[in-house]
Amino acid sequence: MKKKYYIYLRKSTDSEDKQILSLDGQDEVVKDYAERHALAIVKEIRESFSAKKPGRPKFTKMIEDIKAGKADGLIVYKADRLTRNYVDLGILAELLESDKEIHDCSYGQYNNDSNGKFMLGLNTCLAKRKIDDLSEDTKRGLRQKAEMGWLPHFAPTGYINNRFKKTIELDPKKASYVRKIFELYDSGLYTIKKIAKRLSDEGMTGRKGGKFSKTSVDNILRNLFYCGYFKYKGEILPGKHEPIISKEFWQRVQDRMAGRSRRTEKSPKHFFMYRGFMFCGECGCSITAERKKGHVYYRCTKSKGNCSQPYIRQRDLEPQLVDMFSAIQINSKQADLISDELQKLYEKDDDYQKRITSKLNLQLEHLKEEKKKLFRKTISGEIEDEEMYRETKQDIENEIIQIQQRVGQLSESTYKWLEESSNLIKLCKQAKSSFLKADREEKLALLNYVSSNRVLLNRKVHFSYTKPFDVLVNRGLKPNWGG
Repeated sequence: MKKKYYIYLRKSTDSEDKQILSLDGQDEVVKDYAERHALAIVKEIRESFSAKKPGRPKFTKMIEDIKAGKADGLIVYKADRLTRNYVDLGILAELLESDKEIHDCSYGQYNNDSNGKFMLGLNTCLAKRKIDDLSEDTKRGLRQKAEMGWLPHFAPTGYINNRFKKTIELDPKKASYVRKIFELYDSGLYTIKKIAKRLSDEGMTGRKGGKFSKTSVDNILRNLFYCGYFKYKGEILPGKHEPIISKEFWQRVQDRMAGRSRRTEKSPKHFFMYRGFMFCGECGCSITAERKKGHVYYRCTKSKGNCSQPYIRQRDLEPQLVDMFSAIQINSKQADLISDELQKLYEKDDDYQKRITSKLNLQLEHLKEEKKKLFRKTISGEIEDEEMYRETKQDIENEIIQIQQRVGQLSESTYKWLEESSNLIKLCKQAKSSFLKADREEKLALLNYVSSNRVLLNRKVHFSYTKPFDVLVNRGLKPNWGG
């Protein structure tokens, strides 16, 4: 009767234990070995479990089944897939003593004699030593990279890893969202929960494409990386990446977070809508507010010392803020003309996106083929440097993930662009009336949406329009829309 064999495929769940071959890769090698040696496979066992300690459930069940006569032995890619601890090594030695076979694709068959048991133990120990040494080298390399000023991990939201230069660069789109998170929180008008909801409503996603949660926003607000530093092994190190905000701004947000966490659940005695919304045009301090004799006044905090700027009443301040929306107001005829142009652009953009998606899919197929070629070179022995293999494989997989994410984004980006543009037109048609009818939180959201760099100087509000509103108010660029 032909002998029957189990094949055992394992990868570790430990983050530091990065294997050369995935389970599918091991499967291909093991089945090739079985075919060359005419070994009949009756069952395949896959397990994602560390072998550093005994107690793997599928491994234990497999050994029991083989001892019970359900198979005559087992086949593995390498000895270290079976064990990396001496308890399991003893179990395997007992298996050999019961006349069961163990085949190692890298070594061959371990016989039931002193030499076979010795070689099984030796190969296991050598593999473990090699992995341990590699782990030490990796840790040393990560530490060296950190000391050079580069975070030796995935870049946080707002940045991307440049795998060719081995640096971290700004992600143009998400970096602006990150700065917006800090600005919204610093205004004192948004809780972390409200910021998360607003970002999700605007289509902002995290590094892995998921929705923004309160935890995501909280982590961003606390992350030193955004002001040019990073933590590594409990130590704060200066980074060479481009900061999104200044260190002073980051610290101010930390102070505000600490202050908010100490507040009680009671509502404040007075609510001042525009407190913290502007900065003093003379000294740069924040604009605060106070109530006197039934009137609300806004003034510089004078935190940096003497400042000559006068008070301004809220009733005198608000008309200036309303005027922000007067400048971006368009009439119905203008809105219709813009909509027609947007529809034409949408059709062109949709066609362009389809061409880009086709190119990306070709790149994706090319990368997958490169991954297969790399695997074949490892099997044939052309690549013997395990660290180089692992790094090259990881680079290819990272690029595959990035392209897959890009394809997914493109599938929705054109429609979202048209939808967002239509919402902008609607806002511009009703800009002033929308602001006047809005509640206090909606008013602040609208003001933050259309303006930035707001300063109060000599009772006058100075500011910059955000994109694309800056184009509308630039009369030199605004086309003749018939109104």
